[in-house]
Amino acid sequence: MVYLTDVREWVKTLALPFQGYWIGRLSTKKDNTLGIYPLGNSHNYRDYFADSSRSYDVTGVNFLIHGNNNKDETERLAWAFFDALEANRSAFMMNHKQVYFIRLLFDAPMDVGSDGEQGGIYEYTMQIEIFSERI
Repeated sequence: MVYLTDVREWVKTLALPFQGYWIGRLSTKKDNTLGIYPLGNSHNYRDYFADSSRSYDVTGVNFLIHGNNNKDETERLAWAFFDALEANRSAFMMNHKQVYFIRLLFDAPMDVGSDGEQGGIYEYTMQIEIFSERI
């Protein structure tokens, strides 16, 4: 199984201009950061196959791009991240686990408006499923 900390460390290798990475909720978020959350509504592929016949695990991940108060800059950051995910979505290692592929659940970053808590910081979200070797 791939854990959120594994995903965070892998995303850092993509050399994107995020100023920080966080898992779960933080009380204060810096501009241009990436939040990493479990995807609660990920498909449950275990329902389709008996555990003994399945050779892979699926980890659902929701990313929150917490940009800044400039809509254009935030949108460009979201697209840079989306393009990096798309370019790096097949056959690689993540923390000593074989990743077979990453499935992007939407064909574009999803605009979720601005963060009311911090005075109009624009945000985007992306959702993926990671299919990895079952250990």
